[in-house]
Amino acid sequence: MKNEDSHADGTCSEYRELSRRGFLARSGTVAAAAVAAVTAPSWVPRVSLAADVDASRDILVNVFLRGGNDSLNMVVPSGDSDYLKARPTLGVKGADLKPLDTFFGLCKPLWPLMPAYTAGHLLMVHATGSTDPTRSHFEAVKRMEYGNPNQPGSNIFTGWIARHLQTIKGLGGPIRAVAISGTLPKALAGGPSTLPIKDLTQFDLPGRASTRFDRRQLISESYEGYSEPLGSSALNTFATIDLLRKLNIGGYKPSNNAVYPGTAFGRGLKSAAALIKADAGVEAIEVDRGGWDTHSNQGTLDGRMLALLQDLAGAVSAFYLDLSTSHIDKFTMIIQSEFGRRVEENGSAGTDHGHGSCMMFMGGHIKGGRVLTKWPGLSVQNRYKGLDLDVTIDFRDLYAEIVKTRLGNSQLDVVFPKYTPVFQGITV
Repeated sequence: MKNEDSHADGTCSEYRELSRRGFLARSGTVAAAAVAAVTAPSWVPRVSLAADVDASRDILVNVFLRGGNDSLNMVVPSGDSDYLKARPTLGVKGADLKPLDTFFGLCKPLWPLMPAYTAGHLLMVHATGSTDPTRSHFEAVKRMEYGNPNQPGSNIFTGWIARHLQTIKGLGGPIRAVAISGTLPKALAGGPSTLPIKDLTQFDLPGRASTRFDRRQLISESYEGYSEPLGSSALNTFATIDLLRKLNIGGYKPSNNAVYPGTAFGRGLKSAAALIKADAGVEAIEVDRGGWDTHSNQGTLDGRMLALLQDLAGAVSAFYLDLSTSHIDKFTMIIQSEFGRRVEENGSAGTDHGHGSCMMFMGGHIKGGRVLTKWPGLSVQNRYKGLDLDVTIDFRDLYAEIVKTRLGNSQLDVVFPKYTPVFQGITV
């Protein structure tokens, strides 16, 4: 029987609507982005007078897998006898798994990540995520990116990364955070000197080159006398354009013969690597990969999920190889999704919205080469509401440890309001 909420492409109605909204938002030209940047919201770039760069602070690379990824078929609990009972056709087993320890195995499409894992630079944290009970993509993403689950209707409308940036001195560049996207993710909403840029190689005022100088001069003069945030917004927008032109990200050559996939996600992580190596004062970079709403024809090895995993593994492994010899101690990467999928496969050869998931952390200061978990078990009596992998480690514990130990910010009560995090020992 086919799942009622899924479409022919295996996604649910809500995810398709969110994707449609994202497309409409992204379909604007660079002109719209430039005009928006100089006409007001609080997240547009500001002039920063900070000159000292704290070399001990990592650059955060935030990767969000939108749609709810099936982590049970990625970092597979092969030691749990209830796993294959629940997934007689979708389960991954045998030669298609590479052991991570005596209990978990890595599915074959993700094997390119093994060099980072064996080097101790990649950590898996399983049975984690948001404790919020919602199964709505929209609500789950919002509450996770705001860092504020279980509080629907609260007055928090800024992202957790944005609040981190608000409470710590910038590193001196014209832009502190960038989403390599046409829209600003909620995690960055309200961040100072923060901007969504879909393509870092083409961020400029649109129109004829012959009139670009005159148009730029007109905008600068128009906002010259304005108070904050408008006055410096125009100036820093142009400073960002000038910075990206100077960096020549389009001509960037990866190190160690790293080859990024030619996908949007691959190009995004390649641009992120270029920004990190440029030491341009950027403190946070977000690169997302959508499409993980696999209600039907999921197939980790031969279905819709295969291409998603190959893109994820190809881009992340290239990023690791690119930075491994020169900048491994300069960044921390987080890979997460809004929730996991049901333990049991459905009648459409897919899985439905779940609860607990697996997060990944990469970097030179990550205590990797292991799977960290407080495994709850997959038997029906141990599942969340009898259906899903339970959450035994709150995602805010993991975020908070990164914020304090790797991003140098001790104001966790502001970054994660009304929550006292418990560090899990994921950093070194």
